[in-house]
Amino acid sequence: MEQGFSTYTPNVVFFHNEENFAQWNLEKIDSKIKDEYFFTNDNTQAIAKAKSILAQATLGSMIEWNNMHKRMGELRNNPYESGVWLRTFGGGTSDEYNSGKYFEIQSGYDKLNEYSNFELYSGVMINYTNMNLSATDLSAKLNGYGIGQYFSFLFNEGFYSDFVLRYILSSK
Repeated sequence: MEQGFSTYTPNVVFFHNEENFAQWNLEKIDSKIKDEYFFTNDNTQAIAKAKSILAQATLGSMIEWNNMHKRMGELRNNPYESGVWLRTFGGGTSDEYNSGKYFEIQSGYDKLNEYSNFELYSGVMINYTNMNLSATDLSAKLNGYGIGQYFSFLFNEGFYSDFVLRYILSSK
């Protein structure tokens, strides 16, 4: 019998009694647990399904991740001091247990401030995310709405530092 992430098999012993009748007894197994009558094993299929669903949830979190290059593209030698940007992306995933689709649209406004050793892009952003998950015994839909602020430092030596603060409201 399966229950959650485990399978339970009763320790049933079959024998013929003195009158040659068939008899089945549920007997204790040698275990550290008192009064244990079942062999316990992992329910590998349930565990695999759970791992698959967790992978989809991880993907949902990764969709919300952001960095300067995704947000604003290549900024070096950009002649403008402020700008509006829009970015959309989507995709899908599947395995033997479930499939999922996702879509996100992001938009923002940023302003450039130049200093002697670096350029600072600061801005605000909004986003909408939609994710659908389908499996044989469950389905889920997630809508996410976000707002955020970012500060991206582009140093003259070629490296950058990016700070993002976001609030995301998700509904199922």
